Amino acid sequence: MNFLVVLKDTLIERSTFLYVQLNAHKTLLHFSPEFHLEGLTLGEIYQAEGMQAIMRFFEKELELPVEDYIELSLGAWDQAVAEMFPEGLTIETEMGEKQLSVKQLQTQMRYQVDEENSFSIFQRQQKILKSFLKVISKKRNLLKTTQLLKKYPTLLHTSIQFPQLLSMIHRFMRLQQLPSKKLTLPLADTFRVVNREEEKKVIVIDFTRNRNVLHQLSMGKAN
Repeated sequence: MNFLVVLKDTLIERSTFLYVQLNAHKTLLHFSPEFHLEGLTLGEIYQAEGMQAIMRFFEKELELPVEDYIELSLGAWDQAVAEMFPEGLTIETEMGEKQLSVKQLQTQMRYQVDEENSFSIFQRQQKILKSFLKVISKKRNLLKTTQLLKKYPTLLHTSIQFPQLLSMIHRFMRLQQLPSKKLTLPLADTFRVVNREEEKKVIVIDFTRNRNVLHQLSMGKAN
């Protein structure tokens, strides 16, 4: 099973992209909006041409087949988490459980380059999503989840029917103990960060290494 998750951010127009593969192992590739292979960035493709163009790019240029997709609107997310988790949400960290406030759930899902010029935001996004999925996939929360999706119809846009989506989430949660491979792209040392007036700009400088690692991964040879 291969699917693409887009954290759609129209507020700052810097969506991020998670490629997930579930088989005997788990693979999770988290892409910044500035990622590219000597052409348009993922963010530019998505903003100009939408989901289908991104899927074609992953399949043709990155050699990563995409069977389904899920778009999570961060605009609707801000409203939904405030209603569903008014007291915040507990996430799991390396140091144990941590309670995030509604404000933190909102701000930490938005893309940014940290003070050390790295993508630590991706780890926070993944942990928040994992905790969110764990809650909404529980049977006792099924009615609340259904009502939430009806109230905020733009929250999720997906090629997967709701019953199948729940089954996929359950499977993903069950496979947490499987060996996994996680990569952040662009890879470390293949980009530089330029400080602009109000933001940091990521510039990819080593296309070859990113392309080679993705090719090895698609062939099942990446370490």
